Amino acid sequence: MLPEAVRPGSGGAAAGQQQQQQRLRQCCSRAGTPDYRHLLTEADLNDVFEAKLMDWDVQSGPQRKEKFVHVLKANSRGQHIVFRSYGLGQNAAALLADKLRHNHRYTALDLSGNSIGDEGAEHIGAMLKLNHTLTSLDLKGNDIGLRGTTALFEALMTNRTLTHLDLAASGSSNRNRIGSKGTAVIADALRVNPVLALLHLKENGLGPAGVAQLATGLDVANVTSLDLSCNNIGPEGCTALAAALCLSTQIVTLMLSQNRIGDAGTATLAKNLLRLGLGCNCLNISYVDLSHNEIGFTGAKKIASSIVKCVRGSKLNTLLLAGNNVDAPGLQRLVSALIGGGPDAPAGPAAAYQQQGTTSLAPPPPLAVLDLSSNELGKAAGDPLMQLLQKAKYLTKLDLTCNNLEAAGVNRLAAALETNTVLTHLDLKSNRIGADGAPALAEGIAKNTTLQYLDISDNGLKQVAGDMIAAAIEKNTSLLKLPLRFNDLSFRAYQVVRQRLHLNRAEFRSAVMTRIQKEIDVLKIDSKKLRSVQGNLEAEQERYTHVGQKLSFVTQTLKQLEEDHAAAKKLFEAQLQEKTRIIQETANQALQTSSDTAKLKSDKELTLRNVTQKLHKQKDAIGKLTRRLTKVEHDKQQLLAEQQKQLSASQAELRQLQEERAATEARLKEFGAKVASGTSPSLQLLRSPAIPRSPSMPRSPTMPRSPMLQQRSAAV
Repeated sequence: MLPEAVRPGSGGAAAGQQQQQQRLRQCCSRAGTPDYRHLLTEADLNDVFEAKLMDWDVQSGPQRKEKFVHVLKANSRGQHIVFRSYGLGQNAAALLADKLRHNHRYTALDLSGNSIGDEGAEHIGAMLKLNHTLTSLDLKGNDIGLRGTTALFEALMTNRTLTHLDLAASGSSNRNRIGSKGTAVIADALRVNPVLALLHLKENGLGPAGVAQLATGLDVANVTSLDLSCNNIGPEGCTALAAALCLSTQIVTLMLSQNRIGDAGTATLAKNLLRLGLGCNCLNISYVDLSHNEIGFTGAKKIASSIVKCVRGSKLNTLLLAGNNVDAPGLQRLVSALIGGGPDAPAGPAAAYQQQGTTSLAPPPPLAVLDLSSNELGKAAGDPLMQLLQKAKYLTKLDLTCNNLEAAGVNRLAAALETNTVLTHLDLKSNRIGADGAPALAEGIAKNTTLQYLDISDNGLKQVAGDMIAAAIEKNTSLLKLPLRFNDLSFRAYQVVRQRLHLNRAEFRSAVMTRIQKEIDVLKIDSKKLRSVQGNLEAEQERYTHVGQKLSFVTQTLKQLEEDHAAAKKLFEAQLQEKTRIIQETANQALQTSSDTAKLKSDKELTLRNVTQKLHKQKDAIGKLTRRLTKVEHDKQQLLAEQQKQLSASQAELRQLQEERAATEARLKEFGAKVASGTSPSLQLLRSPAIPRSPSMPRSPTMPRSPMLQQRSAAV
């Protein structure tokens, strides 16, 4: 299906959009019924060019169109379509997807370096749901985001032919940007897709969270090559990734460069991916790229110890550690592991394991490529490198660029070159070899018979060193390339080197047939061995056939037993169900009885609790009443005591009053008698004249009367 709307050009007018839609539909219908068994025709390529013009809203002449079609035809031969960096947009992608929807010819489609965007990716995804021929799809650098990624991997949930998918950012201006959210649909597709083997997601901003989400689908996926470089996954992402890959037996190529995993992330990967331990199945990994990850001595030690622990042997063929912080002690650990860790190895992890009582050490891995460029090896790395070249049986390529080996390190390395018969590629540029290292290097070049490429550029070599190397190259018959850039050599030395290398290349080309014949002879020997093995296999096949017949009889017997077992199982299940039903009913009744008992017990406890509360309340009330009665009785006793005191006082006063009354009555009787006799002084005083009172004489104050006298007066 073609899109209902296309991306507007620079004008953005509605009329222009309608014209573009009409032109695109004409391009798709112009060829009539396509022949899905043949290649794309010139008319199809013309339609792609027209769609490209619509993407960019530009006009073009016939010459440019003719050149475009010619280049595309040259790049689209056989079963491959290559539209790499042709400026194709969503319209061109829609047109191409429509033409490939049911095409049965092409197996590979390369659209890298274009700008199809999410819309174009959606059309490619719709095509993948119907196309059953494409096995490889390259979409590097196409400005594909979350929506386009979702469309592609939803298609892969049903597609069963695509085995290679590249969605790397590719460093172009149209970088893909899947992000951490896009990994969920990728993981879902990996769980159900059984054929996808190559998945490259380099530089897509996945981060630790995205890689952790992706890892949930990798443990059951069939991916053999995984590229997660430049995604900033860090040690956290390594933990989740290693845990998932440890359960996978498919991963062969693992690329994790420029992810800042450091020593911690390297330790996690080494523990889970490069050793046999605790059920780890990752024994098929042969290519590991950990370049530019800030790995130092600790990380190198972990990798080495893991290789030594892999008792069944690692299949590691390529190890890339460029741009890290590995030093000479770290290199010593690696070399000890890579040469097998046997008795002849220097003190290192292998010797440590032997001292701990480990009886079986790992056989050396078949490492052929080792990249240690731009590390911190220094001149102390000469001894480990010498041991590596002397004992590594498979190492063919070694890159030591920018490691400051200096003359001391290169002298040891050159001594090993004299006897090495395996190494073919050695890179020593920018190592400050100088004049002191030139003699040993020249001697190694003269005696080596297998080295084909040696780069000693930018090493401060002067004229004398150049003459030594020129004299040595005269004796060498294997070197084909010897870069000498950024050295101060004489013109004669350059001429001698160039002439000798030319002769070596000519002899190499002339000896092709000889080498092929040797390989054929080896293959013949292998063929004889293969025939012998084939005969053994046929004998084994006959034996297996006889065993198969017995197995068939046993299988039939087992089948009959299984049927009997199934019938007995069915009867037993029926009886079990009946007993289960009875037990369930009994359990329900017991549960009901238990529930009623529990309810009755609860009611009794509630009643008892209420009665107890009432008794406590009554007891409290009685206590309060008792306290009140005690207080009243106490107050009564106090009142009686006070009244008794008052009564005693009153009685005393009454007796006193009676005494005073008696005295008064006596005085009155006496006074009456005196009055009667006329002898009373008072009467005499009354009869006497009044005596005037002196003014100066103070008036006698009236004495206050006592309360008792007042009461008595009141009583009188």
